[in-house]
Amino acid sequence: MERPMPVPTEQEAAVPAVPVLQVPAVINNTGRVAGSPFFHLLVNQKEDVMRVKDAMCADVRLISPSTTLREAAQEMRDSECGYLPVGENDRLVGAITDRDIIVRGLAANHNPDDAMVRDIMTKNGVYCVEDDDLKSAATKMKEKQIRRLIVLNHNKRLSGILSIGDIARHSNDNNMTGEIVRNVAKAAKAA
Repeated sequence: MERPMPVPTEQEAAVPAVPVLQVPAVINNTGRVAGSPFFHLLVNQKEDVMRVKDAMCADVRLISPSTTLREAAQEMRDSECGYLPVGENDRLVGAITDRDIIVRGLAANHNPDDAMVRDIMTKNGVYCVEDDDLKSAATKMKEKQIRRLIVLNHNKRLSGILSIGDIARHSNDNNMTGEIVRNVAKAAKAA
């Protein structure tokens, strides 16, 4: 007795049938597929690579090195961020974090109304380019033991900021973010 064909669900019926390409294939002694060159194209297709520009925050405020620490802190509060790139004469000259303001500024007895960003900023911040793949940017963060990267376009203009959180939200690699955090924690412990 023949079994009746199953009736597709409404969702299955809405999916168009995809033709299956049948190509003769032989596994050679190296474990690779031998046969049609077209089949190699199918087998060796690269995954879509996530680019930095697809994950970064593009809403970035640039501050001047002559900004006071209080003004920088207020800008961070107003823009709900803890990191600001610093620019002067149309050039990126560094970056400042909320932690910099506390540790290098207030804890070192700098008056927040007199001390300027240039006094405590990190000079020559680490950057990547917006078309870099997300994995290479994450590797740079891991190696440099940093939580954020400045993102530039191909004209070396500020394009955005990439954070560990951005990578966590956009990456399919669950280990990538953890490795960055572990390296940053090692750096903090050593300091």
